[in-house]
Amino acid sequence: GHRAALLPARARELWERGERPDTLVMVDCHRRDRAGEELAPLLERVPQAWCVDHHLVSGRRLPLPGWLEEAAPATAVLVHRVVEALARGEPDGQAPFAVDLDMATNLYAGLVNDTGAFRFPNTLPLAFELAAELARAGVDVAGVAEATLFRRTRPALALLERVLGTFAFHAEGRILTLRADRAMLAQTRAAVADTEGIIGVATSAAGVALVAFFKELDPGVWRVSLRAPGGGDVQQVAARFGGGGHRAAAGCTVTGEIAELERQLVDALLETL
Repeated sequence: GHRAALLPARARELWERGERPDTLVMVDCHRRDRAGEELAPLLERVPQAWCVDHHLVSGRRLPLPGWLEEAAPATAVLVHRVVEALARGEPDGQAPFAVDLDMATNLYAGLVNDTGAFRFPNTLPLAFELAAELARAGVDVAGVAEATLFRRTRPALALLERVLGTFAFHAEGRILTLRADRAMLAQTRAAVADTEGIIGVATSAAGVALVAFFKELDPGVWRVSLRAPGGGDVQQVAARFGGGGHRAAAGCTVTGEIAELERQLVDALLETL
């Protein structure tokens, strides 16, 4: 998640050097309109785009072709299956290869982040089986978790302090909303990526069943992360606003005045209680 912003720049660099692929594979994302403004032009230029993803398919727009497995606890589980097949020389008959430590480390990073450190409801036994396999391969499991989940910069901590002040409880404490606006980001010199992990603080609040975290990407444009720590279904709410995800974790992008948007999302979440 923290390195996602580097990918479009890296892809543009390769494109300008003449290394232009005939296929682009989107991982953990199955729709072109969710690729972001920077990656979208590259998607338009490659002859074909595929996806590997475990999110629920929702909305009117068709997903990219590829492998979509909603029951998988993490996209890294699916990627690992693909790597295993390629390592055996299947199915195109190329020379077999060994899965090295760098590959295993990246797979573990995807696994531990996509499962929320193995605490999300869809964390199946096979997630732990893969974790054990990658640990046996020599992955520094503690180091990966610390670097990707539990380490915050000073700007990120300053942003957290301000976001905590926006916590608002609704429906007798069963719904919690919070926000990070552009002013907060500017004041703390934090990036949108620094909002990662803050929603975990919100979902830890006793008695809260549903959480909506508003992050302002552009003036009046908000990315909303929805969570259901109480076991509800936020995917259907996200779908109503053009988004998607899982039952327990979903998201959407909305535009407007924050007070009205908050009211709309809270009303929609109330219907699921």
